[in-house]
Amino acid sequence: MLVIAGKEYQIGNFAMANGTSIYRGYVGKINEIRTDKDKETDNDSPDIYLYIFGHGEVIMAPCMLKIIGG
Repeated sequence: MLVIAGKEYQIGNFAMANGTSIYRGYVGKINEIRTDKDKETDNDSPDIYLYIFGHGEVIMAPCMLKIIGG
């Protein structure tokens, strides 16, 4: 589990992409969270791998997600 600014991000949780993402409004399930050298992006935040139903897996920053359930 990853906690940022009081929000819990956990594998298996459902999340919706917010307006800061090109996937705005899409709903998916968190499959993986990477925080260290195994990250695929160069940004400072963790990589959250979200499987968006009907679209596939995308990498998103925590600030792009709203957790909607477990």
